[in-house]
Amino acid sequence: MGEKRRRKPVSRGPMIIRSSPIIHLTRLLFLTGVFTHFSVEAAVPKEAEIAVPVRQYGFETENDLDFDGEPDDWTRRKGVDFPEFVKSTIDPEEGFQSERSLRFDLNGGRVAYYSDRIPINRTHSYFVRARVKCTHLRHNCAQLSVSFLNSQSQRVRKETSEPLTGDLDWKLIEIGPLIPDPKEDKQFIVIGCHILTGSRLDVAGTTLPRVWFDDIWLGEAPRLSIQTIPAGGKSTNRLYRIGEDVVIQTEIQGVDHQEKHRLIVDLFDDRNEKIASRPFEIEPLPEGEQRPPYHWNLRDLEQLSSKLGTETQGRLRPGTYRVSARLEREGVQHLMSETSFAVLKESPSLENSSFGWSFPDGLPPATQVSSKELAELASESGLGWIKIPLWSSILNDHEPSQHKLTEVMAEMEQRQITTIGMLNDPPAELRRLLNGEQGVSTLFQLPVEEWYPSIEPILARYSFHVRHWQLGDDTDVSFVGLKNLGQSLQMIKREFDRIGRDVFLGIHWPYATPIPASELGAHDFVALGSSVEHRTPDKLYNALRNSRGQDLNRWVSVDLLPSDAGIRLEQRVAYLSKQVIAAKVGGAETIMLKNPVSIRGGVLNPDGSPGELFIPWRVLAHELNDAKVVQSSLSFRNGAESIALEKNGETMLILWRNEEVNLPPREERAYLGDSVQISDLWGNSLRMEVDPETGEQVIPVSAVPIFVRNCTEPILRWQLAVNYEKKRISSETGAHEEAIVGVNTFPQGINGTVRLRMPAEWKVEPREWQLQLGVGEKFRLPLTLHFPSNGCLGKLETHIEFEIVSDRTYRFMLARPYEVGLGDVTLTARQKVHPDGQIEIEQIIGNNTKGVNGEPEILSFDCVLMIPGEKRQQQKVTKLGGGVDRRIYFIRNLETIDRLEGEDLFLQARQTNGRRVLNYKFKLGENSPEAPPSAEESRSGKQSTSEARPAL
Repeated sequence: MGEKRRRKPVSRGPMIIRSSPIIHLTRLLFLTGVFTHFSVEAAVPKEAEIAVPVRQYGFETENDLDFDGEPDDWTRRKGVDFPEFVKSTIDPEEGFQSERSLRFDLNGGRVAYYSDRIPINRTHSYFVRARVKCTHLRHNCAQLSVSFLNSQSQRVRKETSEPLTGDLDWKLIEIGPLIPDPKEDKQFIVIGCHILTGSRLDVAGTTLPRVWFDDIWLGEAPRLSIQTIPAGGKSTNRLYRIGEDVVIQTEIQGVDHQEKHRLIVDLFDDRNEKIASRPFEIEPLPEGEQRPPYHWNLRDLEQLSSKLGTETQGRLRPGTYRVSARLEREGVQHLMSETSFAVLKESPSLENSSFGWSFPDGLPPATQVSSKELAELASESGLGWIKIPLWSSILNDHEPSQHKLTEVMAEMEQRQITTIGMLNDPPAELRRLLNGEQGVSTLFQLPVEEWYPSIEPILARYSFHVRHWQLGDDTDVSFVGLKNLGQSLQMIKREFDRIGRDVFLGIHWPYATPIPASELGAHDFVALGSSVEHRTPDKLYNALRNSRGQDLNRWVSVDLLPSDAGIRLEQRVAYLSKQVIAAKVGGAETIMLKNPVSIRGGVLNPDGSPGELFIPWRVLAHELNDAKVVQSSLSFRNGAESIALEKNGETMLILWRNEEVNLPPREERAYLGDSVQISDLWGNSLRMEVDPETGEQVIPVSAVPIFVRNCTEPILRWQLAVNYEKKRISSETGAHEEAIVGVNTFPQGINGTVRLRMPAEWKVEPREWQLQLGVGEKFRLPLTLHFPSNGCLGKLETHIEFEIVSDRTYRFMLARPYEVGLGDVTLTARQKVHPDGQIEIEQIIGNNTKGVNGEPEILSFDCVLMIPGEKRQQQKVTKLGGGVDRRIYFIRNLETIDRLEGEDLFLQARQTNGRRVLNYKFKLGENSPEAPPSAEESRSGKQSTSEARPAL
């Protein structure tokens, strides 16, 4: 139905776009094979890049043959909600790279203009582009739509662009790829230009709100589709167990049947190494005959054990695999498609999982992944929560979108995954009230009648599935510093409870800012997060530790590294896993991954297939869910960090190293039992050697965490319990009392011997003890340490050897670092090379002491710089109160500098009329990265804590 129905011949076939003719001519040449030397695989275009025009609307003179100012063959919608007084016309003076366009003069009403029906082919993909310009829009929005019609001209599907408002200068809108219904023979596309309204309207006044549409283009492309299917032929969500047959199915549609082509399918592992390839020769077909799909069963890979590993007998081992299909004709590669799938180890589904995903920009399109597939991906990855933006979900009567959301929520509920409604996408009429501000708190500070009408239908529609609502997304910091925050949240909750079922409200909070727990009620949760540049695992851990004991649900938002080709997979895994570990050790109630979808390095790919980090995320979720942190960590000789976790009666270790990911693993040695297994974040078992003399496991540890399982429980618990009583001494000469403490963790009485290994210059009395302990009995082994005159500040490496007789004899050795110096007096040195080659050495002594009355002690020192083969240089520090004293030494002889490069130098500061001796060893030409601790840090004794704390 419409005002004008003037028919013109339907234009199909090659049409060159006015705005960029060279680009589209190039795309046509790719399809026709003119470029015969193109062979760079990385530059193979995808469907969107080779689409050829089917229809174009530029609203030029040929689009208005009756000169009435309206486009021929277009239909304007009529009705009460679409008043005729809103003017629409072809503007003869304004256009995108032309003189004409379709213009709407807004005056308080909705408008919808539809193109004629455009016949389409189900064997092609379709893409729509347009340019839109807006001026003075404050409440209304402009939008482009694409509707699919069946042979009876009934709309069966609708896709829309994002709503546009404000002042925009010819913004590009793109929709696609759009896949026709494969079951419907005759189908049509109709393109719509819309002016949308909300609770408030734009009307003509001193400034006239206007919208222009121009350069509307519909293109089609041949379709090369690739997917994985099980050998039985049923559709799948691209997740497989080890040993299951994986079949790659590739379909080619819309390509000239009379030409010979070549199809190449490549298989890549999760480190982007090509591990297999399969070519297919595509022969010409008789006219009208349909080309069947091409299949590749990956059981053919069994002979590739050298690349795939022997653990799975030549089968694909756990990991994420990418499959790429490209089509060639006469050596020209002109079409490519890819997907991915994951091979998983069998793991039980998680109940009450504390892990989740957040989709701040909305779910992957329904054309890419179905609701059931998405729910299965979420369940297999170990999720218990999912965040979805819902504020704009019911706008524009877009029923398919609403149905998809409801369907997703229902599928998630079946798998015990709870939906959180994110209110981060307010409708356009409310976004205008933000006046450019970021965050939604401004909207909720307005009178209720301003924002509640847009919330009410959402609550009504989704309240059956959603009880948790988050105001804003995981980057919204607009609630920080808000006056009367608690009262505001209580008021908002009351409004939500009108329709909801005793809802839970949450807001985002940067974890570097103190949390106002007293203002947040028991029904609230706070999503802790931070921007990437300010995000470190240690900061996250500290924020969680500082907020413990408060009646508050602390959720943590972790993220991925940017989609940058220069970032290695190991770096991405280390970054994600250390955030998750810090959140777990810090005691977060829930751990949410902010936007798992990424073009590169995501947990999911944009098409909904499993991404590079799907397996590591799954392993982390399954290993850490329900695990309890043991409040002690195990020290290793070469400095590896560790966290001990207890789960299902088993204690396991997570090990990593604080180094760059490009460094090779370093060995750590420990005896943890006779059946120890180590695995990586892909679930692969790692090779582990055993020292034949000591029986210790030799464990390779890198920057990417690994899991150590099947430890002998009493042995591991014994090692976790053993430590020094004081863990540090002052830098004063003479005797210092200390003790080794622990507990018998064996299920029976034991006897044995303990020996202490310390550097030779340290005098220790005694160095050996005998043990006889009952079940659960604690022990304390007193000892006396004598601080040597050449003892240096910092960590002292010590080792405690045990020989325990229980059900059998166990021998093992523990590395236990010992801190020399209380931090009350510090000595460091900094070096500087002068232009003439001389080296300046700055001695820095810090006095952080506090006497009985709270004032610092007054200290004096005799200082000496010892240079091998050179005369000693001496300085005096006189009556140093609180603060820092700096003294300068010089090495002026260039021959001496060359001779001593990389050699050890020694600074000593001996207290005048006191017991303190400060020694500092350093290499010539190297500066220490460590600065002296502040007085507050020294007094707090943070370094002496025995509580598990991840240095990530």
